[in-house]
Amino acid sequence: MGKFGNRLLAAIGVEEVAVDEQEGFYGEQEYSQKPERERKRRGEAKNKNKGKVIRMYDYETRVMIYKPEGFEQARDIVTHLEHREQLVIDLDGMDKENAQRIVDFISGATYSLRGHIVKISRNIFMAVPDNVELETNGLGQEEEYAAYFNDIQYK
Repeated sequence: MGKFGNRLLAAIGVEEVAVDEQEGFYGEQEYSQKPERERKRRGEAKNKNKGKVIRMYDYETRVMIYKPEGFEQARDIVTHLEHREQLVIDLDGMDKENAQRIVDFISGATYSLRGHIVKISRNIFMAVPDNVELETNGLGQEEEYAAYFNDIQYK
């Protein structure tokens, strides 16, 4: 300001305050042109995650073993398959007609859920959802569906 302005302000009792450009306002954040990742030291970023173990899956896998007494339980078996559980179905002691209906029902549900069903032994089948890879060593994968019932022992 000029001399007159300075004298006027001095007469009123107001002093001119010099503003430091480096000060800024209270609460104002300081911004820089470089991103934060460039400001970090290289060694600091590398050692940050060292020694940590990260779990890939947070769910437990269950295998349900069923020995149904009748066709009425087939729906319960499929419910477990819908919840992505592995199933072992034991048809020992069932009459041929009910056993075939149960296998037909579970096979259809397994197919619709994109899972797999395989014959393990004479009266035992395993059904797995699509998230389980089922590897067999010639346990019936090559057989046709109708061949499942050729050697089942019934009452």
